Amino acid sequence: MNEQPSYPSLGALIKSVFHKRRIRKSALSRVLGVTPATITNIQKAETMGTERLWYLSMALRHNFFADIAAHLPSDFATNAPRDTTATDRIAELEREIDKLKTELGVWEKIGRKEF
Repeated sequence: MNEQPSYPSLGALIKSVFHKRRIRKSALSRVLGVTPATITNIQKAETMGTERLWYLSMALRHNFFADIAAHLPSDFATNAPRDTTATDRIAELEREIDKLKTELGVWEKIGRKEF
């Protein structure tokens, strides 16, 4: 039997963001229009609805959905477009390196010729 990855506790993920960014419950509760007690309950929640997580993500400008997705195996399918920025940049730099190596080789040959 395949071992399943552990389900991430949303409350723990949210609480860690609060802690790292030093977000006060009272300030967030005002932004979301809920009581500080609701924020406390969110931090303790193992699960929550997509809509609540969406609004929390928007209020904090933090992608909790990506945090959840990071717990899934990398070979799982997705409809999300892949970010190829880094791969494209690496390919561009490799082409530039090849060009410079060729250029260096030409200069080395020129430098070896006796006049």
